[in-house]
Amino acid sequence: MNQTTRIGAAYIRVSTEDQMEFSPDSQLKRIQEYAGQHNIRIPEEYIFVDEGISGRTASKRPAFQNMIRLARTRQAFQTILVWKFSRFARNRQDSIFYKSMLRKDCGIEVISITEPLSHDPTSMLIEALLEAMDEYYSINLAQEVRRGMQERFSRGKAISIPPFGYRMGEESFEPDPEQAKWVTYMFEAYAAGDSLSHIADILEQADVLTNRGNLFQPRSITYILMNPVYIGKLRKSIHPKQQDSSVLTTYNRRYDRFYEHSPMDYVDGIHPPLIEQSLWNQAQERRHTEHLSYAGSHACPLSSPYADLSSNSSPVYFLQGLVHCSHCGAYLVHIHKGTAFQCSNYNHGKCKSSHYVKSELLELLVCESVTPLLPPAIAFSIHNPHATAEEKNEILKQIGRTIIYDRELKKVGFASDN
Repeated sequence: MNQTTRIGAAYIRVSTEDQMEFSPDSQLKRIQEYAGQHNIRIPEEYIFVDEGISGRTASKRPAFQNMIRLARTRQAFQTILVWKFSRFARNRQDSIFYKSMLRKDCGIEVISITEPLSHDPTSMLIEALLEAMDEYYSINLAQEVRRGMQERFSRGKAISIPPFGYRMGEESFEPDPEQAKWVTYMFEAYAAGDSLSHIADILEQADVLTNRGNLFQPRSITYILMNPVYIGKLRKSIHPKQQDSSVLTTYNRRYDRFYEHSPMDYVDGIHPPLIEQSLWNQAQERRHTEHLSYAGSHACPLSSPYADLSSNSSPVYFLQGLVHCSHCGAYLVHIHKGTAFQCSNYNHGKCKSSHYVKSELLELLVCESVTPLLPPAIAFSIHNPHATAEEKNEILKQIGRTIIYDRELKKVGFASDN
């Protein structure tokens, strides 16, 4: 008697760091062989593949999330086939959550074609052990990769893709003949007083593009001007667990585009520098004078070959990380040496609504809006010109309400007002 053919889905995942796993084609071939032997039909549209993606976080796997969405909304298939359970998830919490949800809410079983299990208690124990082993393997592999990268870094070898001006050599970066001369031009022109916009125009006229194929913008030029790789140095972010919590500030590192305040490690690289130390110092001197003057004593010492980019100190300004764009919800941040605020997403081309506002006006609007919410004595501190930015920011945080600035209405409100 023929068994009823079931509709199944195939989930395939390969990561970049694991050399022991099958290729996507090999996994699919094995899954299809298993499906044919067990009366399971896998339509083309139910083959889900995540390539070059770790299995530790399900939320970052688009094909996996699409499969789960279809399972929950359409229940179009009755089973999910994977080469190994580790392909489904390397995180026990994700594995248990999604398997339980699929089983209870959708009636869908996840089957490993190389790790067959039944529904008896012993199989449940084996599956739990497999999940634990997969998670251990993932964590251990990540630690080994970090150790390997740290060892390479300590020896001055490359641990990242080549920056503009370099190409990848056998052990580290080597100068790219075409790009290297433009790096020198950027430093020389900037040190001589040319504006970033003018430098960007010259690069555009010469058809010089970034490594991503984009036109150079002032911010991408600034990134090059502040990258110590061009004087033969390498830098690497310090892992959060290794950071000294006593020196961390309230600075929002998501916007630390140039690594001026993030904790960093620096070593001498084995790659050749593209510019002289003296030219680097001239560029940092101008950057310091024109763009960081409002930072006061927090500015970086310029005699250091690293320009002290690893400094954790950062100026805290009034309303820092407290006022949101009414269009996209991102923070409004200081621009123009602190004389104005703008939506951080707008600065990065991710928001279409400019929220440019003079600092004095925004501060006044916020103070007027929050005053009715505060006791008189506390309200006085918000208006007190002698109170520090940290003290005023702390008062605003205690209100517990999200502050929104609407540029069209030129008004400050609160999220809960809607």
